[in-house]
Amino acid sequence: MYQFFLIGFVILIGFVGHLLFKKTRVPEALFLITFGLLIGPISGYFYSTPLVPVEPFENITGLVTTIALIIILLDSGFDFDIFDIARTFSKATFFTVITFVLTTASVSLFMIVVVGWPVLMALLLGAVSSGTTTVTVSHLIADLKMKSDVKQLLVLESIINDVTIVTGGVIITRFIIAEETLGTAYSLQEIASMIFGSVLIAVAGGFLFFLFWFRTLGFTKGAPLKFAYTLGLLFVMYDAIEFLEGSGPIAVLIFSLFVGNSAKLVKRFGFGEDILKLSDSAVKSIKNVLTDVSFFVKAFFFVFLGILFDFSIITVNILWILAGILVSIVIGRFISSKILAFRYKDFAPYSKFISIMLPRGFTATVVAFLPTEQGVDIPGFTEIILLMVFVTTVIAIIGAGAYARAHPE
Repeated sequence: MYQFFLIGFVILIGFVGHLLFKKTRVPEALFLITFGLLIGPISGYFYSTPLVPVEPFENITGLVTTIALIIILLDSGFDFDIFDIARTFSKATFFTVITFVLTTASVSLFMIVVVGWPVLMALLLGAVSSGTTTVTVSHLIADLKMKSDVKQLLVLESIINDVTIVTGGVIITRFIIAEETLGTAYSLQEIASMIFGSVLIAVAGGFLFFLFWFRTLGFTKGAPLKFAYTLGLLFVMYDAIEFLEGSGPIAVLIFSLFVGNSAKLVKRFGFGEDILKLSDSAVKSIKNVLTDVSFFVKAFFFVFLGILFDFSIITVNILWILAGILVSIVIGRFISSKILAFRYKDFAPYSKFISIMLPRGFTATVVAFLPTEQGVDIPGFTEIILLMVFVTTVIAIIGAGAYARAHPE
């Protein structure tokens, strides 16, 4: 019966962590990972066996990772307002792409030249290390006194990062698998062809499944299970797209973007009042359930990470590698913020703050499990990402606190 006690306790820890987050600005992710560490490897250090054994969780890593990935992408799609953010979107996209490229390049270069990792594995670590997390960023900047455009830029960057991290992580993982299977490296033309084909299948599939969802929306009128219907379609679509050798995560994101903005699209293109009401009702119904489901999945996932963490992997070697990665991340983001300030002068006064707002989080930790799920063994990969989440979150908390003291209300 302790399983139900554990599940209930995880939910309560997440809830308390969320309440404390509003007061302390310390993300609930840190509370949840710490709780997972306490009931997993730390308890195993003091007793003969850990309070919660690792083996059952290792057997469901792939399933948990995929479900978490689908839920976070669905949530991201609903948070992404494709009309209201038009004014800042181009600036946020510019900054996100520049940051993604520079951070991936700097981290990869460090791992290749200094550590000696293979190129593709170094690129994978660089891509996963490149983006911020929406939950932490949005909460840390919520009460800070600064231009709304700066806040919107940082939040949009973190949302767009879901696309860049997932897309980059999935594609590079596939290259690693193909290279290990075939024993040969791809040419630039073959890589471009594979990327284009995988993305094209995903975009087309995501849009077609959205059209099916939209056309069958009338059958859900008055039904209380709109979220269940949508989630069922997502699971079917994910496997179908993967079977066709497309990118399941990208398809989920495309589907989610259209579903999350369906009411706005209906209103913009004038499909009629009845369809508008039905679409708006469906989106609100799904969003209400999605908020709680997303909270539970994230809470469980972070505890799951803590339980699976292997302290034996933390060596002097891992720590100096982590230090090098952090320096690479800071350098990449600092240069990106200066480029942003040079191109868009209104962001210049905030370039230092933008450069320090670098917390990594849920998306990075989810994608960190993709290699293991696909049968690719990268020693220390998951542990490095998890430690990076801890440290970058602490840096962002300190940075936000320093800004708040320097700019009091």
